[in-house]
Amino acid sequence: MTNAIHRRFEAGRDAVRWSPDRYDRYRVPTPQSIVETALRITRERPRLVVDVGAGTGLSTRCWAPVADDVIGIEPSDAMRAEAVKRTSLPNVHFQQGLGHSTGLADACVDIVSCSSALHWMNPEFFPAEVLRILRVGGVLCAFWHRYPHAIDAWVVSRAYQAFQSEVNRFTVSHSSALRSWAWPEATKTFRANAGFRYVEELAFHVEKSWTFETFIGWVNTIGALNAPLDVDSAADPRPALLAELMRTVEPYFAGNPLIFHLTYPTLIAVR
Repeated sequence: MTNAIHRRFEAGRDAVRWSPDRYDRYRVPTPQSIVETALRITRERPRLVVDVGAGTGLSTRCWAPVADDVIGIEPSDAMRAEAVKRTSLPNVHFQQGLGHSTGLADACVDIVSCSSALHWMNPEFFPAEVLRILRVGGVLCAFWHRYPHAIDAWVVSRAYQAFQSEVNRFTVSHSSALRSWAWPEATKTFRANAGFRYVEELAFHVEKSWTFETFIGWVNTIGALNAPLDVDSAADPRPALLAELMRTVEPYFAGNPLIFHLTYPTLIAVR
């Protein structure tokens, strides 16, 4: 691939028209178990944690109590401005950058965090940048969560999966801005890199109590639903698909919250 195409992986994320306020309000915070696992690997208090693809800082602020300093790397000016607005912690800062071009010094980072953003990273240059900025013994902790499952109302889960599949199919085929790195390919790339002494995929599990409003708020933050398309808005089926999803699932909430189960595949890579 050319460098221009490489740049489009993270430029595609920057092009997604997220609402920063909605994103911060409805996205799921980083599970504490993932933070604790990264700390067990480093075996000492981190001097610096870097969160790449920081968004509004939701996945950045969680590191503040356990690290001396935390830096969120985010290419989107709007998302970064929201992160700064929402963050008053003295040891947390945000700066413009890309996963493969952080602007940080060599061997200065103890933990690189990447929350629901690995698929936006540059597949050729991101592992090299992680190796460059990590100290020996430092760890990359990249994670995301699979479809949320409402076991007590499985129709909601099935309806969401069908919605997500259709939205992804249409967006990928009609958006030149959207490019992503498949999780299995990313895992394989890190395993093949001799610079990492230990690479493993773990899984964590959390439960969330979501009302209908919270669930639909979260749905509205997914990248494929907000990506710009190469077709007229009149030909965009995503609003109608969302409306149909809302009509289908709302009765199952019946004005009450449902318990959603979220599984987090987590890539651990130790330098």
